[in-house]
Amino acid sequence: MAAVVLAAMQGVDPETKAYLHTTIIFYHEKDGVEHHGFLRRSCADVPSWNLDALRPVVDVAIAQSHNKPQADRSQPGELDGPQVSPGELNGPQVYFNPVEVFPAFRPGFTEFKPANITPELYIKRPQLLFSMDPVEREKRKSYAESEVLLFETVLQHNEHDNIVKYHGCIVVDGRVTGLVLEKLPEMLLMRCLDTTRPLNVDDIIAQVQSALDHLHTKLHVRDKDGDKDAAMVHVPFCHNDINMQNIMITKNGDREVAKLVDFDSCVREGLPLGKGMMLNRSAAESCLRNDERGLQLVEEELRKAFPAVGGAGIPGHSQ
Repeated sequence: MAAVVLAAMQGVDPETKAYLHTTIIFYHEKDGVEHHGFLRRSCADVPSWNLDALRPVVDVAIAQSHNKPQADRSQPGELDGPQVSPGELNGPQVYFNPVEVFPAFRPGFTEFKPANITPELYIKRPQLLFSMDPVEREKRKSYAESEVLLFETVLQHNEHDNIVKYHGCIVVDGRVTGLVLEKLPEMLLMRCLDTTRPLNVDDIIAQVQSALDHLHTKLHVRDKDGDKDAAMVHVPFCHNDINMQNIMITKNGDREVAKLVDFDSCVREGLPLGKGMMLNRSAAESCLRNDERGLQLVEEELRKAFPAVGGAGIPGHSQ
């Protein structure tokens, strides 16, 4: 099985901003077992977003490490020995235990087979670019675990036109390695860069507010058997990270439709936040005010970009 590149990021010098290397997160199968790892290579000519173009880089590294017999592999300090340590620039790949990165697939969860992925679907995978750091690895796993649990027990039983649709999760060796969501074409942040196309700000804000009202007042929680938990009806949840990057834009005919995404900080009102918000990294508790303030700032940005469209605003929000 050829390697699958999950993510990549270009490293730059903090002062000069000069390109240093590209960190590539990948997995591949060997003897029926999937191995997850990362490596660093100098490939400035390949954009980090072009994961398909980075796959040959990973394939070459894997082939080099597998094809050379163990007894013939030179050791550091020997003639023709490796010049760099595993994980360093142009060094061998480093593997990590997927148990430390991906949440467990629980009974009652919805498995989605990769063979059924279509162009209309998108696989959201945990952010692995910093997974070589054990502390960061634990954090990323908790974020992914929180989000899949929310989709499985809450959101897929409480769908809303302005919340991204969940179809199930990708499962590898009993671990959830990705969430299958509807693919949405444009981030609101990017939509605002194109002011040649008018945007109905009032309509977009009203749609996001409708999604938040749904989260805040109308949800019920299902247990592992899919039954409604009588003690968890009309439970208020807060998104806690409303910003221009977590709202996507799609179309229904000629009408632009807003959809909330990124629910790894969405928890019940009053519970502690595991992941800080973009708006306020020090926020400690899930609360309605987080969402209200986030939407207010989104509206302010939209009205700066599209000042001639709409004017009603959100009730109680200053313009």
